[in-house]
Amino acid sequence: MQFEHYIGGAERVSTIQVNSGLHIVVLSVKVPNLKPSDIVMVQAQAELTNDLGFNVGVGRGLLRSPVGPDNAGAGTYTLPLAMDNVDPTMHHKVLNLATSDSGVTGDAYYNLVVYAVSSWGSGPLAVEPGYGTIRAAVIRP
Repeated sequence: MQFEHYIGGAERVSTIQVNSGLHIVVLSVKVPNLKPSDIVMVQAQAELTNDLGFNVGVGRGLLRSPVGPDNAGAGTYTLPLAMDNVDPTMHHKVLNLATSDSGVTGDAYYNLVVYAVSSWGSGPLAVEPGYGTIRAAVIRP
């Protein structure tokens, strides 16, 4: 049995626009040469700040993509999208997600995808630099 560990780079964006309609890749890690019997465990963390003065729904999920982090619409959600509110009293929201995956052949990119919506208004949520990480551990039997 072999164990491999991959660490993604820094946060790819500095803001998430509320009501943009886009799912944004905040963090990404590439895991090469997967076989269907490999088990991939993914953990991602990022921090957002709401300075807008109104409630914002923040959605997130983990997306596996064969084509890299620049196309958030292509792939399979290995951890489905979920959302909760970040209100002005909370101000900061730490996103901490984890999942496992298997049955994949070839290279795979695991991406932390974030989106934001509000019926109160629009504007940017800050993605705090230096607080994010995405890691993949692979067990190869």
